[in-house]
Amino acid sequence: MNAMSTEELRALIESGEPFALIMTMSENAYAMGHIPGSSHASHVRDLAGIRKDDAPIVLYCTGQDCAASGIAYRQMRAAGYRNVRHYVGGLAAWEAAGLEIARGRVETEGTNDENGS
Repeated sequence: MNAMSTEELRALIESGEPFALIMTMSENAYAMGHIPGSSHASHVRDLAGIRKDDAPIVLYCTGQDCAASGIAYRQMRAAGYRNVRHYVGGLAAWEAAGLEIARGRVETEGTNDENGS
């Protein structure tokens, strides 16, 4: 599994490079807290519309014990997505690092809006 650390994700966000950051949880879980600039997908079928280009896709969920992002990662790889990363620590690790947590509505594009995508 192509795992990503908190430091790597933070650096990717700060780089300004376009990528999709997706929380693989329900809309309610997303509204309670998510990494700024991310969107959400409750089911793998919600990810089907993401292009298979070179832009990275980073999947995460609530924390290391949450299996949803790992399952989505494996299914996306099996479907032919090659530039998929898994932020294993998820929201819990992001928050533990003292980084900003957003709350509220669902983003609509499935990309990291902070990066102009």
